[in-house]
Amino acid sequence: MDRQIKKKYWTKQRLFLYGGGGLVVLLLWSFIFADKRSKLNVEKEKITISQVTKGTFDEYISVTAVVHPLKTIRLDAIEGGYVARKFIEGGSMVKAGDSILRLENQRLMMDFVNRETEMYRLINELQNTRLRLKQDRFALEKTLSDLDYQVDQAKDLFERNHKLFKDKVVAEQEYLRTKREYERLARQREIEVKSQDYQLENARTQIEQLEGPSPGRSATFPS
Repeated sequence: MDRQIKKKYWTKQRLFLYGGGGLVVLLLWSFIFADKRSKLNVEKEKITISQVTKGTFDEYISVTAVVHPLKTIRLDAIEGGYVARKFIEGGSMVKAGDSILRLENQRLMMDFVNRETEMYRLINELQNTRLRLKQDRFALEKTLSDLDYQVDQAKDLFERNHKLFKDKVVAEQEYLRTKREYERLARQREIEVKSQDYQLENARTQIEQLEGPSPGRSATFPS
């Protein structure tokens, strides 16, 4: 016997139709009435809540950049070399008289040592010249003293023979001999004095050359 089968109201097609229609309505509702403002999700611990007041707003932005100095001053050394020590770091404030770097130059140091050695050599030579000049001066004074003694003796003998020659006591030959001897010693004394003056002037020149040209400097010589 045939049995009547009741037709179901919620079929798959009807469920799919109603569900699709509801989904479309929901999407339209969200698109039209949804909050379109941007949002940022942050952690609760990082939020600070305080009372709103009126004042200066400071905002700090971290930026990676290169800092260039407003004014750069380059120092050139008269003498080159290598940096042995750096007293002040770059960018530090300095004032007049501050030491920035210490440069060393082996060639310059060797030149300084050689000049110092040459200076000591000139000082020793100057002292030796002064000592030699003093010794020579004493020797010249002794020579001039002996020559003065001989001139005085020759003069006395000449004057005595001159009187005796007038009285015809001595021969003319003896008189002329003592005259020539006296004149020879007198001329020799004049030459000796000129020679001593020349040697003294030469010694002064040597000392001035060793001392070098310097205004207001005068050499002292033994008298």
